[in-house]
Amino acid sequence: MIIDEVIRVIRPSRGSLVYILKTEMGLVIVDTGSETRAASILIDYVRNRLHENPDKIRYIFLTHWHGDHSGAAAKIRELTGAQIICHQDDSRLLTGKTEIDFFWEKPMPRSGLNPLMQLVCAAGYRLMKANTDSLQPDLLVEEGATPFGEEWRVIHLPGHTPGSCGLWSSRRRILFAGDTMLCAGKRIIPPVPFLIQDTEKLYESWCKLNRLGEINWILPGHFSPMRWNQRLRILPVVEKYGLHRKDDKDRP
Repeated sequence: MIIDEVIRVIRPSRGSLVYILKTEMGLVIVDTGSETRAASILIDYVRNRLHENPDKIRYIFLTHWHGDHSGAAAKIRELTGAQIICHQDDSRLLTGKTEIDFFWEKPMPRSGLNPLMQLVCAAGYRLMKANTDSLQPDLLVEEGATPFGEEWRVIHLPGHTPGSCGLWSSRRRILFAGDTMLCAGKRIIPPVPFLIQDTEKLYESWCKLNRLGEINWILPGHFSPMRWNQRLRILPVVEKYGLHRKDDKDRP
């Protein structure tokens, strides 16, 4: 699928959507899918469909640490020399240097899951054949960073994970949203409740996106990209999913 002249979207594995972004500093892979084999599929796409040398893949930008988004990152780096980028608040989770719940030897998307949800998540990772090995990033970023040129700015969107983040172009009005929001049909929805690590922070992240103004395209981590062409509405989501802060008196 072609979003515009600089963005393609493909689904090389049973994990997340993967975006190929052309920037002034080379190609950027935004998330990688779950399986290691996705690396060769991505490289073949760049060579045969974009007619670009895979060496032009300079960066791998991870919207968050989960294995269905980062599973092929190490292999892409090995094959191309690209640098892996993640937000600093997810770095210890990505490298396995902080406490993570495990079930069937698979790391859970969040800590504190009850046994049933641990079973569900572990089964999901197994079904996707997700590569969940620890991963050392090359570059850590924070809010406002522009690691591959001035057009695309990192926007920190905690809630789903501590370091969930996206990319925003104010010129193109395009948002890479990761799993902070998903596009289901013609609706924008948050992650399912048991995959939200902090509901207050997720609500604050949605408020931050509301303040961006009109968003032309929302590029989520799952399902399908959506041409939106309007401001992100907060209140219907708050009412349906309860994603609100206590004592919040200044809702957009």
